[in-house]
Amino acid sequence: MEEFGIIILRLPPYHCFFNPIEFAWGYIKNEVAKQNMNEKKTLETVRELLQRVSDEVHKEHFKSWIGHCWRKEQEYRQKQLPTVAIPDLIIPRELVSDASDAESDADADLE
Repeated sequence: MEEFGIIILRLPPYHCFFNPIEFAWGYIKNEVAKQNMNEKKTLETVRELLQRVSDEVHKEHFKSWIGHCWRKEQEYRQKQLPTVAIPDLIIPRELVSDASDAESDADADLE
């Protein structure tokens, strides 16, 4: 992607406050829930509310959410706070072989 001038930044897991789209989605979900309290709760109603609320999200909202994320990022950089890393998923070999043996036994019972 660098040949196109694009740099992909991976956000740390479990740090939604670094991602402005999380604030947008939270805002939209809350507004739809609030406005859906007095209406018929049909899929079509929710679909219409979702479209209406999404259309009401303006550039100023995103500026605010991006600013909030930027400030959080600066706070983490200044304090050098660690981010949460996802540990490797390690499945012991004996569990894998036991599962394979159980599947083989079940297949043999079907024959």
